[in-house]
Order: sequence, then C-alpha cells, then structure tokens
Amino acid sequence: MQVGGGLAAGPEPQGPMAATSTTEDYTNLQRVKVYRLNDSGHWDDKGTGHVSCEFMEQAESVGLVVVSEEDQQPLLVHRISREDIYQRQGGDTIITWTDPDINTDIALSFQEAVGCNYIWEQIKSVQHQYTKSESKGGELAGRLRRGGNAVDEYEFGSAPGDGFYQDSGRGGPSELPPAELGSLPELVKVVADCSPFAREKIASLMLKKGYLRQLLDLFKTCEDLDDRDGLHMMYRLVKGLVLLNDAALFDELLRDSNVMDVVGALEYDPDLA
Repeated sequence: MQVGGGLAAGPEPQGPMAATSTTEDYTNLQRVKVYRLNDSGHWDDKGTGHVSCEFMEQAESVGLVVVSEEDQQPLLVHRISREDIYQRQGGDTIITWTDPDINTDIALSFQEAVGCNYIWEQIKSVQHQYTKSESKGGELAGRLRRGGNAVDEYEFGSAPGDGFYQDSGRGGPSELPPAELGSLPELVKVVADCSPFAREKIASLMLKKGYLRQLLDLFKTCEDLDDRDGLHMMYRLVKGLVLLNDAALFDELLRDSNVMDVVGALEYDPDLA
C-alpha cells in the first residue's frame, strides 16, 4: 500500500484471522484485527475485536467502531470521511486508510472476506449520503465543512474518563427496568439507544434468570389485549435485542420455548402497519 510517500507492506491476515471460505457465524463476519503504522514503517497489532458501523451521537456523524473481544473496550473509533481515503488490500480482507490530519495509517484485517465486503459497502453508502447532502447544502455537509477531515481516536488502555468516551455510557446500566407493560418505552430506549460499549452488559442483564421470558410474555399480553402500541414497542425491543449481536442472547432468543414469540413480535413492524 502507498503510505507517507513510500511503499510499505500491508498487514497480512494470519492464524485465526486468516480469511476462510466458510462463514461460521455472524460474529465472525465482524471480527477484525486493528493495525496502526508506527514511525518505523511497521504495523503494530492493536488488538482483535468486532467492528460495526454506528451513528456516533457526540460526533454527530457515522463511523466505524471496533470493540475489543477481550475486555469490551474500544480499540478504534473512526468517523467515516467523505474523502476517498479508503483502500482494499490483502485479497479483499483488509481495509486501509490514511488520516492526513494525524499522519497515521490504519488497517482493519477481517477474518471473513464477506465481512470486509459488508463494511466496505457501509463506508461507500455513508460517503454517498455525504455527497448527496453536500450537493443540497444540507446540515450534514455543514458539519463536515466545520469539522474538517475525519479523525481517528484511540483508547488503547487509557483512563475511562478521557476524551471521546467520557460520556459514552460504555459500561451500560447496572440494572434493567422491570419487565412490565408500563416499562416498555423505557426498555425500548435502553436497548435501542445503547452505545456499542454497553451491549454486552445489557445482553448479560437480559439473560438473568427469567427476565427474557417475562419480556416475551409481555408480547402475549399485548396480543391478547390487541394493544397495537404495545406490539409496536415489542417489535422495536426484540429487534434491538437481535441487534445487540450477542451469541448467548441469540441462543436464548432461538430457544424452542422462545423463538415463536420472537418471530411473532417481529411481525409487528410499525412501518408496515
């Protein structure tokens, strides 16, 4: 890849991160190693985690977030740039970019080529939206002009209160609202609006004995009462649980005693009502 005016070898997928021809599960699609080019022209391995494309409320922009698979701490937060800075490497399993503001090269090495393709399409989709907004003189374009180029912010072992993550709520709530009809709006907000760093904690709380089953029983109650608002909230809640992308929670949602209620709740999409 071209970096800093000279050629540097890109990071190679190795060991468990090597691309495979078979997708084992959805989690593997998001599994990446994060690399950063050091001053000596070598790639430093900053850790393995899971990447997702997120709306970052504090930055008011869409970005890539990589959360460590070891301790659930952020390895990388990158606001997607409108500039053409992204490249494909390594047989379609590596995405690289150079941030001119901080003179840093970053690379994401994917376990699965299909996961790399998905994130690549997400990047291109966001850039397309930037272009459309800018051509119309929209608010997003205004923010881009004020904010300049994208900035990559790393938190490799830094203090929890530092910088970008000070108010991110990455630890998640200490407990969930009671599984009652009156708590549905709050539950939907907790699950749907959680930060990437709070997902594991929320999934863990959902798996506390009997709690998930109580939530799914609320779906049955809403159906019995023909409570359309409640059914629409159950749709958003169950969809939010799926999007937490937690393997243990997936297993519980797909348990024989639960799966029909999960599928049933997902039939009440308010946009299709």
